[in-house]
Amino acid sequence: MSMVDSHRRNLLRGTALISSGLIAGCMGSGQNGDGEGSNSGGWVQDTPQEEADKLVISNLNQISGDPEIQGHYDAFEEETGITPEAFEIAEADTLSRVRTLLQSQEDTPDVFDLIDSWAYSLGTQGYFEKVDQHITTTDAWSDMAIEACTWPLDLPSFSEFPYEEGLYATPHYTKGWGLYANKNVLEEAGLARDFRPETFQELFDALDQVQEVTENAIVFPFSVGSEGRETVHNLVQRAGGHLYDDDNNPDFMNDGFVNALDFLLTLVEEGYAPQGVTSLSEGNVAPQVFEEDAAFMLAGLTHMFAYEPDSDDQPEDLVTFNLAPTPEGAGDTPSGDAFLVTHNVSAFSKHKKAATQFQNIVTSRERQKAELLIAGNLPIRSDVFEMDEVQEEVPYPDVLAEFIDKQGKFIYPNQSEIQQVMYSAMTEAFADGLSAEETAQNIQSQAEDI
Repeated sequence: MSMVDSHRRNLLRGTALISSGLIAGCMGSGQNGDGEGSNSGGWVQDTPQEEADKLVISNLNQISGDPEIQGHYDAFEEETGITPEAFEIAEADTLSRVRTLLQSQEDTPDVFDLIDSWAYSLGTQGYFEKVDQHITTTDAWSDMAIEACTWPLDLPSFSEFPYEEGLYATPHYTKGWGLYANKNVLEEAGLARDFRPETFQELFDALDQVQEVTENAIVFPFSVGSEGRETVHNLVQRAGGHLYDDDNNPDFMNDGFVNALDFLLTLVEEGYAPQGVTSLSEGNVAPQVFEEDAAFMLAGLTHMFAYEPDSDDQPEDLVTFNLAPTPEGAGDTPSGDAFLVTHNVSAFSKHKKAATQFQNIVTSRERQKAELLIAGNLPIRSDVFEMDEVQEEVPYPDVLAEFIDKQGKFIYPNQSEIQQVMYSAMTEAFADGLSAEETAQNIQSQAEDI
């Protein structure tokens, strides 16, 4: 499921505009909007509220993992007078540690920083607070961000969700996938330095041409399940495919899904990509296209402005950049699949109003600009790419803005299990030369057994 329900979107955007006026008119800086010991904020979990002098925020990957998180903290303290306190949790321990904290219902952080699928897993239990009455930035978010943060989701695991529909998360940042091309290799192969193929066939034709000058025609990371997931998800979105049907039944034999798999398998089968693609990580493919002789690379969007070449060149001097290619005749398909990190307010927090103030600050245009320029994470609102500083510093801002505006998101049952099934099936197909149809059928059969 990846289409946004327009009723849900418009309802929440309307709520955001109304609440923006109410909050701006009724609340002073640093006030939490709730009387001490009261629940006057309309929260779904009746936890007595206190005026906040500090706000405890868990941080994914610990504070050193996001160089801009301290900037968010500083902006929050400057605006509210409330001291933010980092609660550091290593990524490998996050899901189990957060679940334990929330189950105890005491002394939890006020705000949790989570990968979206983890937030969904925890959110089905009603551990997070409904915040749309207090969030004022929703109108600028991408449609994908609104859809992903509006619960209950259309998933079996949310069938007993205890609260009414609304926002139970806010987006922190997003990521996506794109196609890079080495300008020097393009020129040596007789292609224009600014060549940016848009379809599978255009790329195959270019790969034939660059093979005359390099043995490293295209690289993409596939060494771990997360990289495999991102590669497959983004190409399936670009191909107009899906993973599950509207009734949440596995449906991996659709044309878009099969076409995306066929594209990846052809890259390896025809020798465009190395047979050892399953040993390549995102960290070791980027130098091959920026510094060496790889002609093309499918990888994360942020390399374009976050990669630091060994030379004095800027990334845009070395490579071109576009969204991932599409099959011929695919029509208007999503720009790619979004990976989302969210902020979630604990249902048991005693400082919920302060927590939503933090969420509003993080999702503001200025802080999302900093998220992009300092941390190298994509913003969740495309108006960031209209800002002068971003236009000056970020190459191909139009491509990145299009990704934010048109990105999709696959939200489906048993995500972690299905992702492992897809990764295992694809690595087997690369090794054994299986067809796209055979691989899709293998995934379908295993998904039906979960």
